This record gives sequence, C-alpha cells and structure tokens, in this order.
Amino acid sequence: MTKTFLSKRSSAGVALMTDAIDHARKGLKHAEKQHGQAPKEVAEPVLILGFLYYLIGDYGKAEPLLLRYVAMAKEHFGQNTRETLEGLGLLFQIYVDLNRMADIVPVANEANAVSKALHSWPHPPLVEALLFRAEAVQNDNKAGSAQRPFAFAFMSLCWSIFGSFDRNPDSAPVLDHLRRFLKSYGIGEEEWEWIVRHARLNRNDFVGLLSILLHHTGLAPVRLEPVLRRNPRIIEVR
Repeated sequence: MTKTFLSKRSSAGVALMTDAIDHARKGLKHAEKQHGQAPKEVAEPVLILGFLYYLIGDYGKAEPLLLRYVAMAKEHFGQNTRETLEGLGLLFQIYVDLNRMADIVPVANEANAVSKALHSWPHPPLVEALLFRAEAVQNDNKAGSAQRPFAFAFMSLCWSIFGSFDRNPDSAPVLDHLRRFLKSYGIGEEEWEWIVRHARLNRNDFVGLLSILLHHTGLAPVRLEPVLRRNPRIIEVR
C-alpha cells in the first residue's frame, strides 16, 4: 500500500533522515563496543535504529533489528513487559505493510497476550527513548545537524500519537514537553494540530511529513529542562 505524503519527500527531508540513521547506527556500534552484543544497555539503540529503518520503509533492515530487540527484551525485561510489547507492535506494523499474513497472526496473538497480561496502558519505551535522544543531541554542542534533535522529537510525537499514548492520562507531561520542544523550532498551534491529525504512520509517510514540516523549523531552538529524568549518559556519537 502506498502511503500518503510519499510524493512529498524532499531532498532536505531525506537528508535529515539519513543523518538521523547514521547517528543511530553509530550509537549502536558505540553501545556494542562498550557493552557487547546482547546486554540490556544495547537494547534501546537496537530499537531506535530498527524504528528509523521502519520509518523510511526499509523493512529489510528494520525486521532483523526488531527481531533482535524482541529477543533482548524478553531476556532482559521479561515476556510480559512494555518493552516486549513495543517490539512486537513494530514487527506487526511491518508485516501488515508487507501483507505477510503468515507472520501477522502469530505476532498479533503474542502481542495481545502480552497486552492482556500487563493490565494497563503502558508508557511506550520508544516515545521516551526518542525524546531522550532528542535532548541528548540538542545538548551536545558538537553534534552535526542542527535539525537532528527536531527529527528525533518529531519521531517521538508521531509514535506517541500512533500508539494512542496521547490518550493516556500519564502522557500529559511528556506531550507538553514535546509541544514546547517542537515549538522552539517554529512549530505553532496550527502545525501541532496538523501533526496530531496526520501522525498515523500506517497510512502517512513519515519522511513526507518531515519534509513538509522542515519549512517551519529554525536552527536556534530554546533550551528546555528535560521532563523525564535518567541517569546521566555520555553521548559520544557524532
């Protein structure tokens, strides 16, 4: 199925996604060098890179990374966890886009079983991971593209809306921070509402959406205090 806005991809949008993927690829290599191939600390970089390949429609590269992530999530976090559910959800989207019915059914069944076992509406790990990545890159004065933080924050928002996390009461602080983060790049209320209406990644092409919004971004965003707290991490990826 051809997604809406695919024809809106611009050279600027493609270049920014290429930059983000290169950054994520180097981040994974750095994590593997520090921690090895399978530890818990490597799971998040694997998830992020797999998600970026999913966004550009390169399912041949996305699928093995996400299969690897699901295996790591089960080993390090457990079968019935939000981490495992996140990976299964992404694999499901890939198989639906490829119309691979033989893979859709078992993944959907497993995801449903995990969801029922959680007894709650879990905070998607990917929303959090992408927001942290946006903030880390923005705070790195030596980072390459000045629009790279915007790209990661926009990914976080789209995944939050697509996964219906925006309807979760716990999402308010995260969404408010994303709103202010993107506003610092020139995204006003009108653009925000447009994003909310169109952030359906199963129907609309992400790179096309990004290309449209790049017309509204600035290069000198305001610094914001992070809304979520993590232990300090050193980001050495350029």
